[in-house]
Amino acid sequence: MEAHQEDDSPAPPPEGGFALIFLFSSLPSIEEATLSQRLAPIDEMNTVRVSDTVATCGAVHARLTVGAHSFRLVGFDRPAPKEAIANAIECSHWRKEDKQPLRDHQAHVICYYTAGSDDASEQMLASWKLAGAFLDAGLCGIADPDAWNCIPAHALKDLLTPEMLSSCRADLPLGLWTGFAKLFKNEEDVWFCSKGFHRWGVMDFAYLGKHVQAEEVFALINGLFRYVRESGAVIKPGHTAQFGDALLRFGQVSEHRDYLIGPLGTLTVEKLRAHQHASRDST
Repeated sequence: MEAHQEDDSPAPPPEGGFALIFLFSSLPSIEEATLSQRLAPIDEMNTVRVSDTVATCGAVHARLTVGAHSFRLVGFDRPAPKEAIANAIECSHWRKEDKQPLRDHQAHVICYYTAGSDDASEQMLASWKLAGAFLDAGLCGIADPDAWNCIPAHALKDLLTPEMLSSCRADLPLGLWTGFAKLFKNEEDVWFCSKGFHRWGVMDFAYLGKHVQAEEVFALINGLFRYVRESGAVIKPGHTAQFGDALLRFGQVSEHRDYLIGPLGTLTVEKLRAHQHASRDST
């Protein structure tokens, strides 16, 4: 399997929420007035409030609020552990030149969302806005270990417009907020696997196919996410379902569990062939 372990990814703090990793060219200062000024073009309705700031040689800790949202930041004047961010960068689908600044970062800040909303979409939007306040402070991008995804700084800047933020709130951008990993089983076969669906209460899905099927499988898995989230359907191993023109069968992950299993579990997805349709109809 061509992937990396993520055992050293930051664990959520006792307060709950989730963690993103902000990657920097150098460790930034966390100053209320400066961050509020930088946030204003992104979110003029809210300002940053900073408390409990502790700065030591090579590290910084602070608690922040952005409007109704609360965060805890823990920063270090050194690169993030490779094991914590490798999947987030290498399994994302940004171009090589977009990923390189994230690989080259020299400092990192773990951003824990701690309170304010139970809605994962609102948590992500608030975290994006906070990251945007660091765009002029050497931000290289955001790594999201739980979703095996990342966002380069230049892309984040383009996304932090009222129109884009409103669009993300109206229609969850799965390509940005969740991951779609391609894990090569051998030279021909690829495990396609979603990452990060658990934040919206949905299990992940995995599909064993060929590399040329990536676009087709991406649409299938994302369609399943939206169906489960909107309908509340409970899918278990052994279930079959008509989905569009395809009859699907769901199963348990039987190999590479360390890579494929998500926090709420992962179901394998298989498209049944015509003779399998007939077999099913005859039982």
